[in-house]
Amino acid sequence: MSKGLEKRKLASDVLDYLDDDSVSVSKDNEVKKVPVDQLVPFHNHPFKLYEGQRLDDMVESIREHGIMIPILVRMYKGKLEILSGHNRLNAAILAGFTEVPVIEKIGLNEKEAYTYVIETNLIQRGFSELLPSEQAAALEIEYDRVISQGKRNDIIREIEKMSGIESTSGQSDQKLDKRDAISSEYGMSGSKMARMLRINHMVQPFKDMVDNNAIAKGAYFHISFLPEEKQLWVYKAVSEYGYKISEDIAKMFRENDETLTEQYVNDTIDDLVNGKKQEKKFQSVKLGTAVYHKYFHDVEPKEAVSIIEKALEMYFTNK
Repeated sequence: MSKGLEKRKLASDVLDYLDDDSVSVSKDNEVKKVPVDQLVPFHNHPFKLYEGQRLDDMVESIREHGIMIPILVRMYKGKLEILSGHNRLNAAILAGFTEVPVIEKIGLNEKEAYTYVIETNLIQRGFSELLPSEQAAALEIEYDRVISQGKRNDIIREIEKMSGIESTSGQSDQKLDKRDAISSEYGMSGSKMARMLRINHMVQPFKDMVDNNAIAKGAYFHISFLPEEKQLWVYKAVSEYGYKISEDIAKMFRENDETLTEQYVNDTIDDLVNGKKQEKKFQSVKLGTAVYHKYFHDVEPKEAVSIIEKALEMYFTNK
């Protein structure tokens, strides 16, 4: 782990009390108690809750000392949505608490709210302790921070400033390629970071497979380029047949995305599981330039595909 991340750990729970010019908290950083049933998890929360001994220890601590650090929330769609404190709330409920202390942040946009969710987890656990899907979510925030140089940098610099440590945000990034700057900070190659970022484009069942090391890295990389519906086709097939999909098969599905059907996915996995000869791979057929311009020069690609499908259906029906 880089020195920058080690320094962030020193910030501990400072982020819960963060205030800046454009974002405010409830009046005078007011801590108020609210019933636990009024709080909801952050939508699309990318982190899994503590389990086992770590959870047991937190429950015991809260039972004995209470919640020392208020839960950070915002008002979202008429409900108090948690930004920081999902584990504290879970432990408090298990400890028998019916109310918990909260501080409400006001004026956060969606990206800023998500930054609080990510950064507080990095502070509390550190990057190396996160699951692959959680690391991917953190990397995406960091990548966007470097690209935008906006509120995310401000949030992190404020944490560092309030903790009395030297700022690590936004200085060395200028000397390196943006992706390389981040990969260097997290101790990984640029190609590995690019591959990990693809995890963010996967449906949740495949993210769980990545976290459980149940899918090859090359396989999930190719699957991540499929639309969500088709990812679910693949997941359903490999789950039903108990098949660990290979990089070659995942790549084949990706390369033939536009013509991929659920039936073909099922047939392919069935053939592999039952030792049948692999069906011939799809082959791309390209239209000549003259033919394309003659019929499709002013037609959108998706519409052109639809026209070709209808024409082929008519041809083979009347053949």
